Amino acid sequence: DLRKDLLPGVLGQFEMLGKTIYTQVVENEYAARVHDPYTYDKVSRDVMARWAFPLTPDANMLPGSSYRHSRGGVYMEHGVTVARSSEVDGGVLGSGTSVGDGALLRESV
Repeated sequence: DLRKDLLPGVLGQFEMLGKTIYTQVVENEYAARVHDPYTYDKVSRDVMARWAFPLTPDANMLPGSSYRHSRGGVYMEHGVTVARSSEVDGGVLGSGTSVGDGALLRESV
């Protein structure tokens, strides 16, 4: 049982060594720790899906950014060119991006 092993084992060692564990219970907010490429991808997808609202690309928190959110979960910055025959499904397109005729982009960052 994890509870039986963790509390006396790990936490008991912390107490003996004079260490302290601090915690904070987060309710109705988003929190994550990025420690490898896999979790970076997951957190990035959460941000793009607006799970971390108001932390979204279209909040334009960085100076000089001009993202706007459009249908299909696409964030486009000012100066993006998308051909009418192309299909963009989710993702973030930065300034100066040009999507050509017949192109298909899915969840691109």
